[in-house]
Amino acid sequence: MALFLILDFSIMMRLGFKVLLLVTCFSLIGQTSPDLGCGTEATQEQIDFMNSFSRVRTSPSNRAVNNFAPVRVPVQFFLLRNSDNSGGLETSRTASLIDEVNDIYAAAGMTFFEVSDPIIVANDNFYNLDSSQENELAASRDKPGVINIYVSNNLTSGGSQLCGYTRFPPSADRVFLATACADNEFGTTAHELGHYFTLYHTHGKTNNGTTDELVTRGAGANCTVAGDDLCDTAADPNLSGQVSGCSYTGSAVDANGQAFGPDPSNIMSYAPNSCRTSMSAGQFERIRDGMEQGRNYLNLIYENFTAAFVSDVRVGCAPLIVKFTDETSTGSSRNWSFPGSDKESSTARNVFVTYDEPGFYDVTLTVTNDSGEESIITRENYILVKDPFENLIQDTTLNTFNVEDIPSKWTIDNDDSGTSWEYNSSSVDEGSGSYFVNNYNYGAELLPQYDDLNLSSIDLNDINSLTIEFSYAYTHSIFEDGVSVLAYDTLLIGYKLDCDQEINQLEKIGGEELRTTSAGSNIFFIPTDDEWSTISTTIVKTDISGYKDLSSITPVIQSQSGNGNNLYIDRVHVIPDFSLDSLEFFRGKFENEGVLLRWANSAVNSRSVIIERSIDNGAFEELVTLDPSQTEYTDTDFTIEEVESIRYRGRNVNSVGESSLSEIAEVTPVLTSTVEKNNFKVYPNPTKGNISVVTEINSVYSIEIMDLSGRVVKKVETNQNETQVDLSSLEGGLFFVRVNDGRSTTLRKIVKLD
Repeated sequence: MALFLILDFSIMMRLGFKVLLLVTCFSLIGQTSPDLGCGTEATQEQIDFMNSFSRVRTSPSNRAVNNFAPVRVPVQFFLLRNSDNSGGLETSRTASLIDEVNDIYAAAGMTFFEVSDPIIVANDNFYNLDSSQENELAASRDKPGVINIYVSNNLTSGGSQLCGYTRFPPSADRVFLATACADNEFGTTAHELGHYFTLYHTHGKTNNGTTDELVTRGAGANCTVAGDDLCDTAADPNLSGQVSGCSYTGSAVDANGQAFGPDPSNIMSYAPNSCRTSMSAGQFERIRDGMEQGRNYLNLIYENFTAAFVSDVRVGCAPLIVKFTDETSTGSSRNWSFPGSDKESSTARNVFVTYDEPGFYDVTLTVTNDSGEESIITRENYILVKDPFENLIQDTTLNTFNVEDIPSKWTIDNDDSGTSWEYNSSSVDEGSGSYFVNNYNYGAELLPQYDDLNLSSIDLNDINSLTIEFSYAYTHSIFEDGVSVLAYDTLLIGYKLDCDQEINQLEKIGGEELRTTSAGSNIFFIPTDDEWSTISTTIVKTDISGYKDLSSITPVIQSQSGNGNNLYIDRVHVIPDFSLDSLEFFRGKFENEGVLLRWANSAVNSRSVIIERSIDNGAFEELVTLDPSQTEYTDTDFTIEEVESIRYRGRNVNSVGESSLSEIAEVTPVLTSTVEKNNFKVYPNPTKGNISVVTEINSVYSIEIMDLSGRVVKKVETNQNETQVDLSSLEGGLFFVRVNDGRSTTLRKIVKLD
């Protein structure tokens, strides 16, 4: 090779020999011309996504002789050059690179083709590319539906030189290559495309260390869940520096003491580039599954009649709504099968399906063309529905790390599957420990590396706000020639919503601001009692966009490693505010022979509003439970003539507790006119016989005498301003006098004496 990896000796001594191996993808020892690094690593989200894949089953008629329906895969090359158009890969070389890849991938039924001539990017800024410039370069240039391959003169990430890198799905459709590797190294492009289509390195899911895979096959094997998750590739201890003359020279053994016998010819191994020429049948199967399930949105061209579909989402929280689209190019009719959803079947081209319960779900599409040919595709475990309350708690636990195990309901997202949060005996409190990230010996290829400590989830519906408090200790690293910009690390505090993996940032501290000591250190940092600081940050529920449609919130403490020095946390306290405000401006009035109650908006963390009622000074009883979105309620569940007064009060309730009671709203229906125009007097009151009704009405109106049940016991029609009504025939008791002129009515109480 024409390029070499060079590290400053003082940095090598500080990071240790282990780190030197970490930044290379292939062998650095025993080779006269060492290969550069592969910078592709899977995040935990991507690993979970790929673990949801299983074999895509299609009808036998769709299989070619090699068991795969032939498919053409589009690519677009971008060649990076100096601003004067000098340097970079020759445009004529892209065709031979495609030929090389096609020779290898023919066994997977895949043929790659260029959608257009290579695009030249003449820009000094990108000629020697660092991974930190990726979005600046590619975001506006990527072509949708194709694999965008960027070839730069030099390729680096975090100070490490690379041959290439890409990302596992779900991710952008990009592959990055260094010119020397693409131009002179057989298999480099095929290697990175293998990652793009979900292949791990043969030694496993990390770019460092040995494998967790056992050598044995058959009974006792773990090859389906360890190493590269494939059983037809030999267990590989990591071939960096352990191959000579394309033969394995190492003596490593697995956890059972069995000696490894890896295959240096595998393109996905860390053997020298010159040895890597082949892939296994299982790797080609996984590549196809990666294309069919992880990259099925590409503008793929199937040469045979083949059923194909896409969905707008694959993973989400219950209830999950998914839009499926039949993308079969020559189909005339179709039938879907969605077991476990709200739609068992459908014949529509576009169909929305709802999954209410957490779990994995299969999807089958059967398509028929105009010639009567039928093509069937089944994607097993295609949809993953998560439970947003999987790690839910409803308390305010203070975690002082008295035991080494991670606290219950906490999880760690370890993107590089290497160094991450772990227990340490150093602590603010005597007799307990802490959690820390060993940034001093982190040694990742792509920097920074992110390690998320996901704390217990809280039901978002029940909180007003959430406070995250903890102690932390940190210092940066110092080299002999002063402070290095690569020696800083960062602490981020934020939260995730429902099943989302994106962190919403609350606070971010890095560099000098993060340091809790007076100076940096060039040795492994262990904090003393006085080298701790505290941090407290709060998220208010109403500051969260769309909070009414969300279910849970998960606080996150994230370490962003820059190979600086160790970061410690202790006394982690998550404090949810479950308090409920009482109903404000609670009031009522008699209206349309009922009582209209109104109040201001209920508390943001209320799950329901409970209204209580007391009639004629009796005990309060629960009247109704309402949705918290309601701000009024009309009570008609009483007989107006039977009550002298009604009192109401309300309270907010959620799954944690309830608010204090509102002010009491008292209404007296009998003494309140429906319409106040009919102002009249009744006398004498009480009476033993006659009463006089005096009004200002100048037209015919009725005077009705009603008992407590509302039954009219006497009625008089008159047009006089004063009218006498004889009540002597009625038994003693409470009665109502109602005056009705046809436009409005008014009530008065009258007591008849015996």
